[in-house]
Parts: sequence; structure tokens; C-alpha cells
Amino acid sequence: MKLIKRKLLFFLACLLMAGVISSCSGGKNPEDVKKIKIWHTADATIADTLQEQLNSLAPDVEVTMERKDQIIEALQLIGNDPFNAPDMYFWAHDKVGVFAAMDILAPVNEIIDTSELSDMLPMSVLAGTYEEKLYQLPVYFETLLFMYNKSLMANAPAATDELLAEMKSKTTDDMYVFAEQHSTAYFAACWIQGYDGFIIDSRRQPGLNNPGTVEGLRYHKEFMPYMPPDGEYNTITSNSISYTC
Repeated sequence: MKLIKRKLLFFLACLLMAGVISSCSGGKNPEDVKKIKIWHTADATIADTLQEQLNSLAPDVEVTMERKDQIIEALQLIGNDPFNAPDMYFWAHDKVGVFAAMDILAPVNEIIDTSELSDMLPMSVLAGTYEEKLYQLPVYFETLLFMYNKSLMANAPAATDELLAEMKSKTTDDMYVFAEQHSTAYFAACWIQGYDGFIIDSRRQPGLNNPGTVEGLRYHKEFMPYMPPDGEYNTITSNSISYTC
């Protein structure tokens, strides 16, 4: 029996608009389903909102949004245990391939016609696809952006070279002009892609030796001496440092 039971595919098809969740397959007829458990790590406000929507959309089905810390480790540990595994989970797309390879997910596109995906951004659908099968439906996507505090910086820099000049001239021991989690590939990606580099391409080829990747990282490195050294999340978001970003 696979992790996310086939009953969920039926439920997911009915609730496509709620769709973030990956589904799995298994034993019972969808028509007999009365209880569905969804694991998540979302903020309580998000989880509560989803719970309310699911309750109103499917009043005859008991849907439980259950917060699960260390969700990835828990899913890997629990495998295809039909008694303890969730029926669905709410999580990022980056583990879809792992779970599909473990055979603990069921493809969503086995029961949902591709026409149902027409109003979704193609890249968000592709993110939940592995080996030409769709395992996860998107609910949102995110991107990086530059934010600045107008009380500390009158105008946003027009270009990154201008930002670097500001950092060199105004960074002090107790104030940073700009701060980011520069120690992670997630935040380095925009600098790499700005030079047409890449980390892994659509053919699963690594791009660490790509000239654009090398040049993007070289340029990004120029900014690092003027930011918190560790580039760690808690440091960057701490109220003890002043910065504009």
C-alpha cells in the first residue's frame, strides 16, 4: 500500500482549487472515504484557513490538518505504512522526485485531466512533475525580491553596482546597508542566473563550471564582506542588526 491512498486522488480532483497537496495511492474505494489526514508545516493562520475551506467544500468528509515538524524525515521514515502515514501532505516541490522514487506517491495526473491545469503557471506544474508524471499540484510560487527601508535609504539603488558602492561607503560595525542569506544556494541563484549561469539544468546537468555560474558567484562574492559573515537565517532576520534589504 502506498503512502497517500488512492482515495485522496479522488478528493484532490474534487478540490483542485485547494490543491497544494501531493497524493498517494492505496486500498479503499474513494466513495467510502470519510476521514483524510493532511500533514503540513504551515503557519497556523494558513493551516486554519485551509481547514475552514476544506470543511465547507467537503462537509461529509472529515479533513484534519496536522502540523508535523521534520516532515521530510517523518515521511521518509514512515514509508508506505498505511496506518500512520498521512493521506496528503502540504510541502515544497523539491522532494517530489525522492518520494516518487521511493514509491510512496501516486501520480495526480492518473485521475485529473490535463485541462484542469490550464489556468496554472506551466513552471509551477512542471515543478511537481517527475519522470513525466505529475505528483503535486501547486498552490503558490515564490521568488526573490529586493526590499529597502525608505526611512534609512531615500531611493533604491538603480543597479547592483550602485548597491555595492553604497555598501562599501556606509556599512559599519552596527549597521548593514544590505543583508541576505548569502550562504545558501537559494539566495545565490539570482546572482548566478543574472549571468546566464545555472546550478542544475532541465537535463539534470550540473552547471557549477559554467562560465556564467562562475562569473555570477565571483560578482556575488564582492558583496559578502559587507554583510553578516555567516549569512545564516537567524542572523539576517535578527532585530539586533539594522539593515536595508
